[in-house]
Amino acid sequence: MSVLTSFSLDLTQNSPLEYIFAKQGDASSRSLEITLTNNGVAYTIPANVTPRIRMTKKDGTQIYNDGTVASNKITVEMTDQMLAVPGIAVADIQLIGADGLVLSSQLFYLNIEEYASSEGGAVSTDEYTALTNALVRLEQTEAITAAAEAATAEAEAAAGEVTEAITDVNAAKQAANTAASSANTAAGAANTAKQNADTATAAANTAAAAANTAKQNADTATSAANTAAAAANTAASSSILKSIATAADQVLISTAAGAWAVKTLAQFKIWLALTAADISDFSATVRSTVLTGLSTASSAAVAATDSVLTAIGKLQAQITANLTTLTNHTGNTSNPHSVTAAQAGAVPTGGGTLTGNAKISKTFPQLELFDTAANRSSYFVKSFDGNLFIRNVASDNSYREILLSDKNGNSDDAAALQYSLNGTGYKIHSQYNLPIESGTWTPTLRGSTTAGANTYSAQNGYYVKIGSLIFVYGRVTLSAKDAAMSGYILISGLPISIKADFNGFTTCNISYFGSFTGLTGYGLSGNFQPSNSTIELFSLGQNASIGVTAANINNTTDVIFSGIYRI
Repeated sequence: MSVLTSFSLDLTQNSPLEYIFAKQGDASSRSLEITLTNNGVAYTIPANVTPRIRMTKKDGTQIYNDGTVASNKITVEMTDQMLAVPGIAVADIQLIGADGLVLSSQLFYLNIEEYASSEGGAVSTDEYTALTNALVRLEQTEAITAAAEAATAEAEAAAGEVTEAITDVNAAKQAANTAASSANTAAGAANTAKQNADTATAAANTAAAAANTAKQNADTATSAANTAAAAANTAASSSILKSIATAADQVLISTAAGAWAVKTLAQFKIWLALTAADISDFSATVRSTVLTGLSTASSAAVAATDSVLTAIGKLQAQITANLTTLTNHTGNTSNPHSVTAAQAGAVPTGGGTLTGNAKISKTFPQLELFDTAANRSSYFVKSFDGNLFIRNVASDNSYREILLSDKNGNSDDAAALQYSLNGTGYKIHSQYNLPIESGTWTPTLRGSTTAGANTYSAQNGYYVKIGSLIFVYGRVTLSAKDAAMSGYILISGLPISIKADFNGFTTCNISYFGSFTGLTGYGLSGNFQPSNSTIELFSLGQNASIGVTAANINNTTDVIFSGIYRI
């Protein structure tokens, strides 16, 4: 189960920036497929080039990982550390040539969306798998070189021993052929030569096994060992002769069992031929013998007194232990070398001093401060129109915001500082420290008994709040009256409820009204209703005010009003 996101990056021009969506914690299930272009034309990636991704997460930690190249496209697997921190991460692609030259792409962004819950997730750290892989390859190369050098030395030593064995065997053979009177002496020398040849063959085979990665040197040593073994076999066949005496075409020989026998010369030749054919190839037997009884329990250094089987077991144990140590080291992400932030040119996560200026240069830049104890963040945002917002976000996602405005041509400096709750109801503060708030609202005409579902051609409401007093004004115009509306007529929808003990001490002024039916009196007025958000309309008579009812309303009734009340 995986998702592959494909996009293009240019090497020579600043194309529109790519924003790539990803989800926090989706490690190993998301991959990036990048096509490189050169001034908008597809760029052919050379052979023997290593692609890598450089990325800075939102918390400042770094990523430097290897990618792969296939079909002229670069693939990068998104690791746990790449997706450990939600927010915008900045990245680019590097091409590292075999000659050490570096070619980098334009920047792109990873928009990493946060977990749906606050639980889980990897602890964000730096991740440099490209450097770790290079270190592993360097250490492996050094180990191979050391093994090759050791195998070469062993092969050269074995070749020297083989040469000495060949010399001894040739001397023994020459002495056996030319000096019958000294046959016993020659046989003893041949036995000694055979023992030397056995030792040389074992050493040569050990060198051949250890020098797999230095095959040419090992092959040379094996060839020398085979030559020595052949000579040793010849010497061994000759050494069977204990004594040779020639008299009257007769030969005195000693059999393998140690018994003496007199044979004719013809019988001796037949016997010699059969014996030579039965002698096995010693070198081939040694090489084909399986390592029965091999033990890797000990990883101690190989000693001169060890057998070949014991030495091979020790070497394998050392290789296994070193590989385990290397694997544990490369898999350790807890800073095993204790690299400090200062060494990496960074500010410690626990806090520190930034000696230079910090600058965020991008569209809609944002600096976020997250309080883990309170589970909320405060961040500063510069908007597109030059305004600066200081926002505090609570755990329920509600927020309070202070706006530092560029005034947009307003000559009143007080308008440059405003406050809002969830982005509505901006307030400013006057020189007397009274909170001033302004905004809009939607007035409606409804009945006190049945509200009715009227339709409107105009619904404009505005307010200014100063301390506990609020001034409202607006206009409401019907385009169609609901016949079901009944009762007294109210202007409804005031932005803030009227104070309970207000008791209508201030009336609402009706500066214009039109399209009413059956009104008696000299005009209209309104009364603010305590503990409500409504204004009741009255017709002003000579001796008393009369409430306006639904019967007085038409399809195009129009009212313009203004007034002040307490909250």
